[in-house]
Amino acid sequence: MTNIQIFARMTDEGILYGAAEKVQGVWEPGMVVVTPPLPSDTAYTALKRLPRRRLPVPSFLPADKVLLFQIKAAVRCLGMAFPQFPRVPTGITERPPTEPGLSETICRLAAGRLQPDIHLVTAAREEGFWPEDVRLALDAQLIQGNVQGWPGISENVWGERVCQRCRSEDIEERPCVHCGRNDCPLCRSCESMGSIRGCTRLVARAGSRTEPQNISYQLDFALTQAQQHAADEVKRFLASGRAEALVWAACGAGKTEVVFPAIQTTLSAGGSVLFAVPRRDVVRELGERLRQSFGDANLSVHYGGQPKEPVGQLVAATTHQVLRFYQRFDLVILDEVDAFPYAGSTMLRHGIRQALKPSGQLIEMTATPQRVSRSPITIPARHHGHPLPEPEFLQARLPAPKALTGCALPPTLVEFLQEGQWLVFVPTVAAAKPAAQALKQCLSRHVAYSYAADPARDEKRSQLDVGSLDILVATSIMERGVTIPGIQVAVLYCDHALFDSRSLIQMAGRVGRKAEAPTGSVLFCGATRTQAMRQAAQRIAFLNEEASRHGLLG
Repeated sequence: MTNIQIFARMTDEGILYGAAEKVQGVWEPGMVVVTPPLPSDTAYTALKRLPRRRLPVPSFLPADKVLLFQIKAAVRCLGMAFPQFPRVPTGITERPPTEPGLSETICRLAAGRLQPDIHLVTAAREEGFWPEDVRLALDAQLIQGNVQGWPGISENVWGERVCQRCRSEDIEERPCVHCGRNDCPLCRSCESMGSIRGCTRLVARAGSRTEPQNISYQLDFALTQAQQHAADEVKRFLASGRAEALVWAACGAGKTEVVFPAIQTTLSAGGSVLFAVPRRDVVRELGERLRQSFGDANLSVHYGGQPKEPVGQLVAATTHQVLRFYQRFDLVILDEVDAFPYAGSTMLRHGIRQALKPSGQLIEMTATPQRVSRSPITIPARHHGHPLPEPEFLQARLPAPKALTGCALPPTLVEFLQEGQWLVFVPTVAAAKPAAQALKQCLSRHVAYSYAADPARDEKRSQLDVGSLDILVATSIMERGVTIPGIQVAVLYCDHALFDSRSLIQMAGRVGRKAEAPTGSVLFCGATRTQAMRQAAQRIAFLNEEASRHGLLG
């Protein structure tokens, strides 16, 4: 999308090379233009490989021809040849003047953002600057080092092509209308956020602190003893300067508010804070909670499909949106670190690291940590002070889902399901309908089933909320975000490989979340007791022991 020319000039240390879209914007006496306009990746690769040392020059060569001779020799070393280049630009006697305020505008628009240069040019145009002037001034800022620039896709030391926004190696060659190549590389991993190609030029500038200010927050409720202890620990972490902390909370213990004092401290010191969550519906809700609590803060909310919004000092965003930031935040809070799409994603983990300033701090929050190697900050008890319901194991070898009938269900399970509302989890979509039919055969109750692609999923969820549905058989889509008083949980085929300890803990965490119904049953039904089941039970029991040891249980 951006064609770039390499230029050179001689210094006491050797040949100094640079790259610019508009060489007249960086012109100096004695400058030589080395190449015609090249796609961004081609230009930056050549720029990196050009030798800086002075090469031998014939003694008879006139002084004004020395630089041209040196550059021709350097370009030949790369195996490249450009007719009519290198050459001295003609008709340029001085750099064009920069409009007042334009350089400052470019630095402000680039601060803390990683973006294609065309986005910055568009933003500056919206502020009243002419695009041609913006491009000239941007080149000058890049040469001066006030703004950094990279090709959208470049090669690593192993010769593999890597996207400079998301660090993915999933690169495909496609025809490009911008640079005219039939084999312009394109990143497939972050294409949904806007194409990054080899001919794209990415620009960024590290963010800076604002002036200290008086930021306060308010809550409509008092923190529990467990929450207050965790909030104090988070503030101590912030003061320590350590790089990372893990907040491990029981499902339904309320971990969001424990980081509010840390947010207040960072914002008051003039820093920036990112609160990242995995899903769009959650970030909208989070944005509203932050807006109500931090009324004085400059807040912005970012998620896919949303109109472009200026970046605030306090940012709530989905994890994918962090790829748009560059060394902006002093504090990053990553909620549900174990959840899709962040869990296991190298791309999103890179995005979080890229969004942090070099001295920034990261707080990861989860109810189901993948590993607990650090000393975690725990919130082991829910607000009502009752222990977490611990799972019971019902050993039963269930037939394959297609052969499942009411007669094959364990009598103990059927007895449990006679009363109350239940969420019955199964590992696959194929098991949902047979399990629901088997339950209907042996129970005189209202039973339904649902899965991710079920068009009536929201309607069934509403029926469960209002109590008109007794039993809902579901896949893991219901393991998060379900808070229904009195709901109980059974997991069929619990020994299935798809059920890891984290998903089992989340399923068990649907039970006992409300003060009006703080207890209930969690049943793990399978042929054998797997490592995932044992670890889930152990972690739930550990949090109960922690809560008891700290006197948090009523």
